[in-house]
Amino acid sequence: MPTKTPKPFVHCVGNPDFEPERAVGDHDRHQAALKLLEERNDFEGAVRLWFGLPEAGKDDYVYHALASVTLGQVQRGVEMGAEKGLHGWYEGAKDGETPLPPPSTTDIAAYTNLFTPSLSPSSALKSFVSNARKSSIRALVAENLSSKRYIDPAWPSLQIPKVKNVASLPLNPYLDFWRWTCQNLEWCGPVGGQGLKSHWVLPVVMHHFGCVVPSYESLSIIKTLAVEGVKKNGDSTADGNDNIGPENGNGNGATNGKKESKKKAKKEKPPPLKILDVGSGSGYWSFMLGQCGLETVAVDNMQSEWRVTWLKDTHLTTGTSYLHSLPDSQHKSHILLLVYPITGPDGSGSFTKDLMKEYQGDVVVVAGTQNKNGYTSFGRGKGTMDSFMLESQEQRGKWEKVVQVPLPSFAGRDEGLFVYIRKR
Repeated sequence: MPTKTPKPFVHCVGNPDFEPERAVGDHDRHQAALKLLEERNDFEGAVRLWFGLPEAGKDDYVYHALASVTLGQVQRGVEMGAEKGLHGWYEGAKDGETPLPPPSTTDIAAYTNLFTPSLSPSSALKSFVSNARKSSIRALVAENLSSKRYIDPAWPSLQIPKVKNVASLPLNPYLDFWRWTCQNLEWCGPVGGQGLKSHWVLPVVMHHFGCVVPSYESLSIIKTLAVEGVKKNGDSTADGNDNIGPENGNGNGATNGKKESKKKAKKEKPPPLKILDVGSGSGYWSFMLGQCGLETVAVDNMQSEWRVTWLKDTHLTTGTSYLHSLPDSQHKSHILLLVYPITGPDGSGSFTKDLMKEYQGDVVVVAGTQNKNGYTSFGRGKGTMDSFMLESQEQRGKWEKVVQVPLPSFAGRDEGLFVYIRKR
């Protein structure tokens, strides 16, 4: 049987000329797409414009995720508004009570502003909580998010401050598309006990961007871990061979008890950790981290289909195979990044479990669900990454959680960024 000729690589199915670097630099096109969203709720038109897709009638691409839909079908779903319960995210949000009315546009904007780089994440959440009307949906969201947010006080450099010059940041188009979905779908953020529910918009944004939106805070936390290093109670969390630590990596800025100048210590600062993005999918997180100046290694077996692939140099293999090919000594030079890790072929988390057996490094970052409503890597209702890393027989006692912060959550989901550091 003759072998099939592989299709030539394109970043975007339907537009072979699409180039991610050029696209994020085209601010006029980006603003024009946002105008279609904000003024006309033209999601289909905005997607076609931003990615340069063929016009309706000449594009038969089908998006497969929780549903199988075309762009035209999704636009009709958008135009239906709240009909047929399409915006029923908070039905039964309070047990035994009449469903709450939809959140106000003001409360929705307050939620999306939690992820605005010009605001301090911790201060923005405090304001979101304090200004929530009692018994409102916003109050329930505030309670849920504030109860889960955690940054270990011993890691102060992971408290990300506000940005004074937002214009200097790389464009994050997914975040802007996500903001519009919140207003259009009447989504004010996740509440405790959120049920499994979604919307037809989700398969499209997943295919074009990815499973979850990277926020400025989440990208900055990863960059801080990789580039700057952090002190814990004045000491490094690792020995002198690790990159997680202050200046020269040994926790005290001295060699053989002799003080060195700051200039010399700075010269001896270890190189940044690489980001090993396993199960990278569309590659959007790796792309954005690359825009932030980090070196990423994307690994994916490409069993899933994406309309847009943001990277051209993804390693086409499994994460365990890639890790196995690295000497153990090189594991410590990589942060393991898992963005919505899948359950694995057995449906019970083998993907994550096998990776953690193989990984010998010291930092694991996970972007995924904060609850058990069906989007967990261990199967619906079968646990979370938190319970696996901190309580499971395989990992208990090996790791400490130093970060859990909310991520911009798509309607019906509760998403966060977790950071685990190997214990010494």
